[in-house]
Amino acid sequence: MSVMFWKATDAEKATGGKSLAPWQANRAEIDSRAIKGGEIFFALKGENVDGHKYVKSALEKGASAAVVSEIPKGLERAPLLVVDDVEKALWDLAHFNRARARGKLIGITGSVGKTGTKEALKLLLSAQGTTYATEGNYNNHLGVPLSLCRFDPASDFGIFEMGMNHANEIRPLTKLVQPHAIIITNVEAVHLEFFNSVAEIADAKSEIMEGLLPEGIAILPADSAHKDRLLAHAKKSGVKMITLFGASPDADFGLMEIQEKNDGQEITANIRGTKLSYFMPFIGRHIALNSLAVLAGIEALEANIQKAALTYKQYTPAEGRGSSYYIDWEGIRFTLIDDSYNASPASMRASFAVLKSKAKNGRTIAALGEMRELGKDSVQFHKDLADGLKDIDLVLTAAGNMQHLNAALSPAQRGPHLEKAEDLLPALKSVLKTGDTLLVKGSHGSHIYKIAEKLKTYALSPARSAS
Repeated sequence: MSVMFWKATDAEKATGGKSLAPWQANRAEIDSRAIKGGEIFFALKGENVDGHKYVKSALEKGASAAVVSEIPKGLERAPLLVVDDVEKALWDLAHFNRARARGKLIGITGSVGKTGTKEALKLLLSAQGTTYATEGNYNNHLGVPLSLCRFDPASDFGIFEMGMNHANEIRPLTKLVQPHAIIITNVEAVHLEFFNSVAEIADAKSEIMEGLLPEGIAILPADSAHKDRLLAHAKKSGVKMITLFGASPDADFGLMEIQEKNDGQEITANIRGTKLSYFMPFIGRHIALNSLAVLAGIEALEANIQKAALTYKQYTPAEGRGSSYYIDWEGIRFTLIDDSYNASPASMRASFAVLKSKAKNGRTIAALGEMRELGKDSVQFHKDLADGLKDIDLVLTAAGNMQHLNAALSPAQRGPHLEKAEDLLPALKSVLKTGDTLLVKGSHGSHIYKIAEKLKTYALSPARSAS
């Protein structure tokens, strides 16, 4: 049975609000549709939705209490916590819960690989103690405090993902979490629509260091073109302990060798002068590099690196982030690599490398949706992908600026370009052959994920992760 770590008296103390009836809860929620029982429901007011309209429904579905700024009619004696501002109360409760937390906390940000790093840490740390990690993509100004409210303060470890697409977004989040360690996975051309340069993205990502506890550890990418900029921010933020990871000679957690196997890859790393080998049931150099950041996080939280490395063999990625499937599409049997969750120039190139490695005998085919939020240089970023695709047999493109990549491809590999990703399905049906390996990738807003979802309905069985 779940521990009820929230009580009405705690919430009153944290927020200055008043409970209309006694209550206790073991979870927090901002979406009434997700209520399962035992939650505090925060009736947030947004531009289009007022959570107060769903308070009665949330309570009927099993919520233990609701946080409101006005009392809905007929609920005058319900377990409501009445406050002046529901969003402020969410943050107040998060602050309160952080202050009573007993375990070690780590914060994660980066242009690419945040979620994969978070999920790997969750798996590895769960084998060594009670662990909570940000659920889904709750990594913004509502998601992070909600995650802290969901965090059982008696847990041994807490993992909190922090995202951004503007400057000054991560700063308040990291100061709320107050992590013992942070990871910046990388700095790449992502969200450039809101920045003038990738250097500015490095500055924004570096805000995560400002919330580190005084003896906290910053885990930074040694291979990044912006490493010196990150290190300068670390110094400015008063960070005393830094761990570098990557393939560079100065990395404390250094990549030595990758050996591809039929069902994954064997990684050999240099961990502060000690050789360590471990197996991962998927392939991809970018994931191998991120695994070094994960192991550095294990060390920073004072967990066992050797045990964590052995646990890596159990890891599988989240949906849409590189898993592969054997497909039988009305007699056409091929391998699908579903990396359709999102895309950036860096993650595109990493996926192209995985496609080439994963394919054995048949052709390599890529179905690519537009990359979003790349700003004024978006056309060029799309054109530049052609170089990374030169060894791919056939490329089909869809939506917006992907037409510029299509034009930049060689005639031999140029497939059709369609304005809507959903329309790629008939084109794929006409070109796919048994033995092919197909990569589906693009930004979420391109809707390329719908192609992957449809194809997976023909899956014979899930295969090992492809990245």
